[in-house]
Amino acid sequence: MRMHSPPHPGEFIKTEMIEPLDLTVSAAARVLGVSRPALSTSLNGRSDLSGDMALRMQKAFGVRWTR
Repeated sequence: MRMHSPPHPGEFIKTEMIEPLDLTVSAAARVLGVSRPALSTSLNGRSDLSGDMALRMQKAFGVRWTR
């Protein structure tokens, strides 16, 4: 059986953090202090979640990132 790769963190961020707060991508980007395109590429799985973005998420949304 072939293993599927795990979902991209952007999917989690979108469904578990941004959508429940009824934020648009533009509004979430403003809260995070990043550009809309930068956030959009992360949410859509076109870029990795950087350490900087993870820290911004933690500060803005109170998320604890654990291993």
